[in-house]
Amino acid sequence: MDDLWQQIASGFRPDDADLSRESQSRIQDFRLLTLLGAVLILLFAPLYAAADPEAVDPLWARLGVAGLLGALVPVSYLFRHVRHHFVAWLRGALFVVMGWLVATTTLNHFAGEFAVGLLLGYTIIIAFVGISAQSGRQITWFSTLSLALVAGGLGVSQVRGPGPETSPLILLASVAGISLAGGVAIHRLLSMRRALRSREEQLHVITGNVSDGIYRSTPEDGLVYANQAFAELFGYESPEAILEADSASFYTDSADRQRLLEEEHEADGFDQMEIRFRRKDGTPFIGLVSSTVVRDEHGDPQYYDGAVTDITERKQRQRRLRVLSEVVEQADDGILVTALPQNGTPTFGDLAFANGEPAPLVPANGSSADDTDPPIVYANRAFEEMTGYQEDELLGRTVDLLEGPETDPSVVNALQDADVDARAWEGETINYQKDGTPYVAHWNTTSVQGEQAEVEYRASIQRDITDRREMEERLREQRSRLRGMANSIPGVTYQFYARPNGARGCHFISEHAEEVLGLPTDPEAFYEQFDARIPSPHRARSQQKIEDAIEQEAPWRVELPFDRPSGDRIWLLDTATPERRNGELVFNGVMIDITERKTAERALRDERDRFESLFESLPTPIMRCTVEDGTSYVSTINEAFADTFGVDPEAVEGENIDATIVPDDAEQEGSALNRCAVEQGALKTEVRRLTDDGPRDFQLQATGRTREDAPPEIHAIYTDITERTRLEETLTYRSELESKIVDISTRFINTPIDDLDQEIEVALQAVGTFVDADRSYVFLFDDEAATMSNTHEWRTEATASTQPRLQNIPYAETPWFMNRMRRREGPLRVPRLEDLPPEASALRQRLEAGNVQSLLVLPMLNDQDLVGFVGFDAVQRKRDWDADTVMLLRVLTDAISNALQRKTAEKEMLAAKEEAEDANRMKSVFLANMSHEIRTPLTSIIGFAEAIGNELDDETAGPVLRFAELIEKSGNRLLETLDGVLNLSKLEAGEMDLTIEPVNLTAQAAETADQFAPQAQESGVSLHADVDGAPAWARADKGAVQAVLRNLISNAIKYTDEGGSAEVRVRDAGTAAVLAVEDTGIGMNPEQVTDLFEAFRQASEGLGREYEGTGLGLAVTKQAVDQMNGSIDVETEEGVGTRFVVRLPRAEPPSDASP
Repeated sequence: MDDLWQQIASGFRPDDADLSRESQSRIQDFRLLTLLGAVLILLFAPLYAAADPEAVDPLWARLGVAGLLGALVPVSYLFRHVRHHFVAWLRGALFVVMGWLVATTTLNHFAGEFAVGLLLGYTIIIAFVGISAQSGRQITWFSTLSLALVAGGLGVSQVRGPGPETSPLILLASVAGISLAGGVAIHRLLSMRRALRSREEQLHVITGNVSDGIYRSTPEDGLVYANQAFAELFGYESPEAILEADSASFYTDSADRQRLLEEEHEADGFDQMEIRFRRKDGTPFIGLVSSTVVRDEHGDPQYYDGAVTDITERKQRQRRLRVLSEVVEQADDGILVTALPQNGTPTFGDLAFANGEPAPLVPANGSSADDTDPPIVYANRAFEEMTGYQEDELLGRTVDLLEGPETDPSVVNALQDADVDARAWEGETINYQKDGTPYVAHWNTTSVQGEQAEVEYRASIQRDITDRREMEERLREQRSRLRGMANSIPGVTYQFYARPNGARGCHFISEHAEEVLGLPTDPEAFYEQFDARIPSPHRARSQQKIEDAIEQEAPWRVELPFDRPSGDRIWLLDTATPERRNGELVFNGVMIDITERKTAERALRDERDRFESLFESLPTPIMRCTVEDGTSYVSTINEAFADTFGVDPEAVEGENIDATIVPDDAEQEGSALNRCAVEQGALKTEVRRLTDDGPRDFQLQATGRTREDAPPEIHAIYTDITERTRLEETLTYRSELESKIVDISTRFINTPIDDLDQEIEVALQAVGTFVDADRSYVFLFDDEAATMSNTHEWRTEATASTQPRLQNIPYAETPWFMNRMRRREGPLRVPRLEDLPPEASALRQRLEAGNVQSLLVLPMLNDQDLVGFVGFDAVQRKRDWDADTVMLLRVLTDAISNALQRKTAEKEMLAAKEEAEDANRMKSVFLANMSHEIRTPLTSIIGFAEAIGNELDDETAGPVLRFAELIEKSGNRLLETLDGVLNLSKLEAGEMDLTIEPVNLTAQAAETADQFAPQAQESGVSLHADVDGAPAWARADKGAVQAVLRNLISNAIKYTDEGGSAEVRVRDAGTAAVLAVEDTGIGMNPEQVTDLFEAFRQASEGLGREYEGTGLGLAVTKQAVDQMNGSIDVETEEGVGTRFVVRLPRAEPPSDASP
């Protein structure tokens, strides 16, 4: 993600050589921020439109401002002046944006979302200006002008009307607060910048006067800083010139650069690494490099700081002095230097040991050396003492003068062969002193090469080991015992010697050296091997301590790290005591592995450092104190504690902190908490403490511990939970209010309308008490009379009632109030009567008459019609209800409105029901009368028509018989219609007396099918009754069952064409008696089934209908089945047929029933 961001940001970096890297980075960042600001301006347009579709937000203005801001970026690419003064141009553009924000907010009368947008935009703008500011003066001018713009916009909105919706004082205070907070933050930022710049200048001054090359590099940008010495070291004129160079060209071998980077990354830097560098002109030099890696919070390298020292000359000096160091290191032994003759005639001046002017080397006995054996050019004092020869007797001679009878010629030949090349040689031989005394000598020869790698000299070290040979046998047994004892001691035991000539070494090393150190136990090589594996800084310190102990002949005790050959680093405790022995100072010592102890100490130290850092950096107040008699005395407080409680850390140290931060009424509680923390070891509770901002709530977490030789100690952490406590109280308040309103709404629904007025007054009391009102009430509007009346009221005992005098108040007496209500402007909140506009004077007079100090009015709507309002008065003191409370009270208002609406609706329904019942009774009387009046003459007509038909025969009747049959048939149809209408009327009115008893449904079906057999035969329809099984008994009315059977069978025959069939089935289904009538008739569309059981509905309707009938049969059937607690279902398909299934409650057959 960082790489992607770098790629995106790199395109905005100006390519201008006149700008410094810092300026280029600064312009790059501000270009990106400028484009982001332009995009934000465009994105806020749909947000405003969504919040308020009618908002005034000219698109051309928004596009113009966004375009002006965004155009700065391409213009800065084109024009040098804009690029070099980009920040100044940006501040000007931001002021234009601020003006546009104020203008847009003014046009929208400082509505809530626009006021919030103005404050948000101003916060972002002031942050932009602050980041770009070089001094506090710029932010002060910008804040002052912005505040003036906002004030001007508020003034314009007030003059043009209807005035700002957001409080001007709050808005101006918010702008001023943002300006002040921004000013303080930016002042601190500028102070930090100046301090940082001052430190950078001091660093540049310091590093500029240092002779070593100092540099800083980063993984991304490479070399970002170099002092003058670093530039000159690599052959550049100035640091600026070397910063532009490719750092890869600094190395003679690219592998060195890669190795350096890898070691820096893996080991967090390195100390004194030798690297071969190349100057600008190609000249190589050797540099000694030390480096430190600084990592970020993710552990990735942030930059590398290092120093380079030119050690080329030092390395050359070391090479020239090598022969001297080899001679001097073993000065206690005899040292002999011979010169090879192939390099010319040697002289005394060939070595620094010669005295006087250079002269040809001539032996003292007058004979010079031959051309093959190298002559002696130097012998030290120890060699003279060892051989008995003086120096002038040795110079110019060869080593042959030391040979004698017992000298081994092969050893001498080997020594002479080693002179031919650069090979070193070591061996033992028997030499003879000047007086002829033999001695055993140990030879160690080394060649000294010239500039062309040719052998110039041969340096030989000769040691008389005669005494040693004699002592070796005596010491072997003693050493064996000593080694056994030493090897039994834990750790590495050793015997170290320091000789007067500066020689250092070991006489003995125990076998544990291989186990502990990984080094061989050879005493001769141990000292150098051990010393080489001590890290450089520690090596110098330990050597200095050892030298001091040698000088003072005192014991030493040193703790030092040691790098084992395996790569592991361990820590050693090295202790030794001195003794004088055989003219040398010997230290008997032991080295113990203390790695685990050092690791534990380091972990403890790191933990302590982390704790101290965490203690000081945590934003939560933390205190460490001691407790005496329940009172806490400060030991240490962190910065957050000092800032929160307004105390000076040094001033309160050792003081009673409870007297400062514990409220007076909680003094005993504070002492009890201190004791509890000490006794229980841990404490977590909530307390109130005094701060700079007044009393605030905290969560106190304390841990206590007792100490043997000191008072108990407590660590206390104070977490500010004031806002959480207030939020919890607010949520609890809201939840309780919601619960009350839900409970009230539920009671409104379940309360009878006669008790509804009393329930409303109970609700006004419950809610009014909860929201801290002194009076709550309901007003209803009478639009016909243009008046309003106080219909319900609750008040506290200390508040006077105003209901009697608030009846039938004309709308005209409070015009401002009524106009506001009609405009549907939502709830009216009046925290102070002084906030009412002048045109509301009539309302204010009425409120003052009722001693009202604060008012809340919530309109009641009934289907968008304004029907009244619910009000809350604060009489005893001023009160301002918050938005959440108002929102919940609007729910209460809706519940009261719905309850009153239900009351009105139920009264109207009751009146309509009574009216319908009266009409139904009149209908029943009318139908009974009509049935009687029509049935009597109709019966006579049917009788006469039947008599005429009986009197006439087929031969004499002619048309008279046909007319008689038509009259009889029409009369019967009319009679059936009357019976159907009368039965349906009785069933619907519940006046038909049904006798519910066991009915043999099987027998009734068979009997009715037999009755309709002639009609079916006449219509050409096959009618069959499937009733051969066991009887099915149903709890029903016998007459109603017959009516159902007749209607269903009649319809089956009527709507079945000739050749079709109809079937009646009856069965006992266990819990019900089931009757089914199925035909193969015309059927119908299944969608028509829903209308099938309505009265006067038929398969064919109108004057051209195909089938006769009244359409009452199925309606009567449905009513009859329902009143017998049964059900009827229909399955039908057009052109296939219809199946009716009736289910009636099953009944047990009576005891006297025939089988």
